[in-house]
Amino acid sequence: MKATLVLVIIQLSLLRMPAQILTGTMLGTVTDTTGAVLPGVTVVIRNIDTAFTRTSITDQRGQYLAPQMPIGLYEVQARLDNFQTQIKRNVRLIIASDLMVNFSLEVSTGHDVLEVQSESPPVQLTSAEIAAVVEERALRSLPLNARDIQQLAVLQPGVQANKYHNAGPEMVVSGSRPEHNRFLLNGVDLTFTNPTSPVSAAGVIMGIEAVQDFKLVSSDYSAAYGEKGGGILNTVTKSGTNSFHGSAYEYLRNDVLDARNFFDQGDVPPFNRHQFGASLGGPIRRGKTFFFGNYERLRHRLNLSDLALVPDVRARQGYLPDKNAPGGERFIGLASQVVPYLALIPEPNGADRGDGSAEYFSHPLQRIDDSYATLRLDHEFNVRNSLSAVYTGDWSTEFTPVQNPNFADHRDYNRHIWSFQNVHIFSSSFLNTTRVGVNKTWLFARTDTTVSIDPSLYFVPNPFSRPRASASSARFQSAAWMGLA
Repeated sequence: MKATLVLVIIQLSLLRMPAQILTGTMLGTVTDTTGAVLPGVTVVIRNIDTAFTRTSITDQRGQYLAPQMPIGLYEVQARLDNFQTQIKRNVRLIIASDLMVNFSLEVSTGHDVLEVQSESPPVQLTSAEIAAVVEERALRSLPLNARDIQQLAVLQPGVQANKYHNAGPEMVVSGSRPEHNRFLLNGVDLTFTNPTSPVSAAGVIMGIEAVQDFKLVSSDYSAAYGEKGGGILNTVTKSGTNSFHGSAYEYLRNDVLDARNFFDQGDVPPFNRHQFGASLGGPIRRGKTFFFGNYERLRHRLNLSDLALVPDVRARQGYLPDKNAPGGERFIGLASQVVPYLALIPEPNGADRGDGSAEYFSHPLQRIDDSYATLRLDHEFNVRNSLSAVYTGDWSTEFTPVQNPNFADHRDYNRHIWSFQNVHIFSSSFLNTTRVGVNKTWLFARTDTTVSIDPSLYFVPNPFSRPRASASSARFQSAAWMGLA
């Protein structure tokens, strides 16, 4: 029986930080075939999936800059009178990156158009940060146990899994402590006090079906991330497009091909894990308003293989081995007050250890349920003003019997995350990005029972309704004004 204090944590902060951690920047230089820079070139950047368009004009140095661009697949066009128009297609802009797209235009008196099938450069040329990006195509093909997003990070160099807190998987990034890592979802900080990784009661971070880009930044990153000195796990939710797209999935894992555990008694204990869900995205108003939604459910049922040491048959009758008479016993008796508590300890069913204790094997049922939902809306008011809003909810519960199967650890986690972002372009050299994010996380953990217990045996009133820990966290953040000159 455990009883500890209730811990309530409420955090509200206003942060001034660039919004580049959610979006990307496209930049480059336009020259002619001799290498001379070309000012006044019109560079039109168009998102292939949503038709979102941004126009930039090269300056006197032949350079253009398009910051705060939504991540995705683009085509980039450069045109100037008396020069050949050039279009680069399939240019992929990834999360929190600066993508250089340069052009070399040929002199032309007609209306020639040169199309180039482009691939993003494999090396980040404008930043010294060490990072790894997992794009949507890899997300669909990588096999992940329980579809846990954290496993994407463990695949990267310098990252090791750690579980010393007994609160779900945690990570060590480049030798830093697990509590030094920062987890971002659409720019909102998911990290809270306990556990150090924002896992659900199932010990996972679900929602991989709704992830567009995942980036792990391990070192040498800018101050835009702030607050933590370990790894940064940055995730952005998918958005809708001009065409409807979706998926439905079911993943099943069971005991059919499992081998016996060393502690299994008899056959392999039953095990069933179902993970299923569906996603759908598309236009509400083509070229203007889009939606994307995802729902995922995990249902886990596992009969554990537990071994406990309990009083042997003679000890339960008041007899213990006599150290002064090898092989002998001495009667110490049982106090009447102890008898009802002894009934809560299972009788042995394994080997007698000869010291008053014996082994007890059990296969109690562990139950884990986790539901995860995401809804994203994007709207472009005009070429200068756009808005995105994302809601993510996670509701999970875990019930795991301990070595004495009459008791169990019971945890409930609820998380609600709201993210709103507005990008407003005032001029070709000045824009503002405002982001508001709220993370409300509720954790309830306690010791529970699997059998009925006489309330007269309690030392304190209603001990099993008291949480070991209860936490709530809220965060507000807004980005600052940003000049483009």
